[in-house]
Amino acid sequence: MSEELRITSLDEIKKAASGQLVKLAGWGEEPWVAKIKRVSLLDLIKEGVIPNSLLAAAQEIFMGKQSGKSVNIGEISKVMEAVAKSMLVEPTWEQLEDRDIKLTDEQVTELFQYAQGGLKGLERFRKDQERLANNQSIRALQQIAKRNSEDNK
Repeated sequence: MSEELRITSLDEIKKAASGQLVKLAGWGEEPWVAKIKRVSLLDLIKEGVIPNSLLAAAQEIFMGKQSGKSVNIGEISKVMEAVAKSMLVEPTWEQLEDRDIKLTDEQVTELFQYAQGGLKGLERFRKDQERLANNQSIRALQQIAKRNSEDNK
C-alpha cells in the first residue's frame, strides 16, 4: 500500500520553517541547545547579507566550485559567519554578542554544516570530528610508543 499524498498546510510549513532545536558543541564539556533554521544562500546573496565581494568564497564552500579567483580563509570565515548569524533564531547572534559570548570555530562550523545538510549534515560532521579525534589519539600513542622504544635502545 502506498501512502496517500496530501497538501501540507501553510501552518505546518510555517512551523517547520521557523526552526528546530539542535544540540551544539559547548564551550566546555556541556553542549548547549539553540533554535536554528536552515537558510537559503540565494536569499542571503539577494538580501546583501553575503556581498558580491564574497560570492567566490560562497560558491566555493557551498558548491565546491573553484571560481578561478583566489579565495582566502578570511573570506570563507566571513561567509560562514554570515550564514551562522542568519540561522540562529533563539538565542540570536545579536543576543549572544550583547552578552559578550562568541561562538567557537567548531560551533560556527556545526551551524554551517546544518545549513548545508540539515541534521544529517551535522551528524556527518560530528562523525568526521570524532574520527579525526580518534586518529589524533592513535598518532599520539604511536609517537609515545616510538619514543619509548628509542629510549629503551
